[in-house]
Amino acid sequence: MEEIKNIDQAKNLKTNSTKKIIIIGFIAVLIIGGGYFLANKFLFKKEEALNYQPAQDSTKLAFDKEGMINDPFSDLNGPFYHKVYKATSKDGIKFTKTNELIMDKASVPDVVKLNDGTLFIYAVDGAQRSNSGLMVARSKDDGKTWEQGSLQVKTERTKYSIGADPQAVLLDDGKIRLYYLVFSDTKPPMDETGKPIPTGEKQKIKSALSTDGINFTEEEGSRYEMTEIWTDPDVIKIGSKWFMYLSEGSKNMALTSTDGMSFTLEKAIRTDGAISKTIKTDDNKYRQFYCKNGISSAVTTDGFIFTNEVVSLESASNEILCDPTPVKVDNKWLMFYKAAQPRQDGGQKPLQ
Repeated sequence: MEEIKNIDQAKNLKTNSTKKIIIIGFIAVLIIGGGYFLANKFLFKKEEALNYQPAQDSTKLAFDKEGMINDPFSDLNGPFYHKVYKATSKDGIKFTKTNELIMDKASVPDVVKLNDGTLFIYAVDGAQRSNSGLMVARSKDDGKTWEQGSLQVKTERTKYSIGADPQAVLLDDGKIRLYYLVFSDTKPPMDETGKPIPTGEKQKIKSALSTDGINFTEEEGSRYEMTEIWTDPDVIKIGSKWFMYLSEGSKNMALTSTDGMSFTLEKAIRTDGAISKTIKTDDNKYRQFYCKNGISSAVTTDGFIFTNEVVSLESASNEILCDPTPVKVDNKWLMFYKAAQPRQDGGQKPLQ
């Protein structure tokens, strides 16, 4: 009997020890999980790992998460304070504001029209609603109504954002190639005017492909790399040659390519108007829209020489207009653009 009693005691001790281990493990999981949640919420803001998963239903759009209430970038001139509006035109040259808000807390818009007439606008997400850092709006009724959500991108990179300054091109096979700027790992210092100072680290222009306009897969390599701080890629095919225009402040630089995948620097085409969007016109010429006196535009036939400059969309004294992106819909033109107001503290605030 004493032996049986000892065996029962041993079993009880083993059971109690197992329960203690389970309880301790459960508490540890809670502590670790809670610590990860706090770290993820308060520490890993811009460097959090991306978890890109294609949308289960690509016909629907939704944001990955709720938007930030306060400026997540701590940048008074940043995308949190920007809005995207629409203007219209009969001739594709002179545009009139409609005061119609298309995207809030969004910047650097770019529109592309598919063969079936669907419009997509890609933009920088200023409220961090998207894991990719980019958002998309879609219209199936010629820009009358829009649905919005997060842009999904498969990539091996693990930073908060895949990049900025999206530029979409419809390819001959119906796919969309999205070009975007990828900054270096180190944030550059600023000079006394607020202009970034190059550190020698490379900035990259990368690209991704999509068949539905929402789910993209990043392509290998870079389309162009530079140590200069150039931004806002503008890509178009003129004749048999691909052009990419990059902005260095108000200077617009021209690059060329034979395949749209590897670009070579050519020269500056303008020193007083940049952040451009170039489109083909009805008379088989090419008009480039850019930030100057509001939004100006000029015409080219070869991609290098631009003439007949006009102001296409005037800005009021209390607003900043930039990042133009026009598209023709039926017998009229639409233009989407970024708008903000100057602030007394040196930054910008959204137009009300």
